[in-house]
Amino acid sequence: MESMSSLSNEANQSTDPRLRQACPCRAGSVPHLERFTPTLRQASPMRMKETQGTFSQVRLAAPPSLRPVADFLRELITSLDKTCVEIVWARQKIASFGVGPKKMSQHYAYIGVQKSHLNLGFYHGTSLKDPAGLLEGTGMKLRHVKISEMAEAKSPAIEMLLIQAIADRRRYPHIAAQRRLRRHRLSRLLLGQKPRLL
Repeated sequence: MESMSSLSNEANQSTDPRLRQACPCRAGSVPHLERFTPTLRQASPMRMKETQGTFSQVRLAAPPSLRPVADFLRELITSLDKTCVEIVWARQKIASFGVGPKKMSQHYAYIGVQKSHLNLGFYHGTSLKDPAGLLEGTGMKLRHVKISEMAEAKSPAIEMLLIQAIADRRRYPHIAAQRRLRRHRLSRLLLGQKPRLL
């Protein structure tokens, strides 16, 4: 009795299509299976953790009257968080700021250019206290403030929102570690095992 590998080799060398279809051989060597062979996804040229331009490009996308406002907001953020990481996506007209390069977990705010105003966005805006009622948006976490003049940007309420957002992201690594530890303990308990110290 011939082994399965020798049958497979014969089928690969055979010109009879029926024998090739009946044999469980490599997908690349069987024409009718080639369409099911998974292909590697092309890496996107847009990487969210890398800067795709400069703040000057974002600033120039704003109407001339809003450019000083954009400069002021950026200076305010960098003065409140001197070690902030700035990532710019010039094509989207956004400059984003965080405690690390990861957009949705480490960034806390962004400056986005619109036709008639600037958006000062907060990635975790739903967790911020907003007594002045400035935050807008209906997303699960994201909120923004529309700013169309310098007086609005200089409002103490804006500074308080930024201070809260920065503190929230600075606390995040500790919260994430606590969540991982709780998940680990729970999974060990569900499996009937004693939780290990991590």
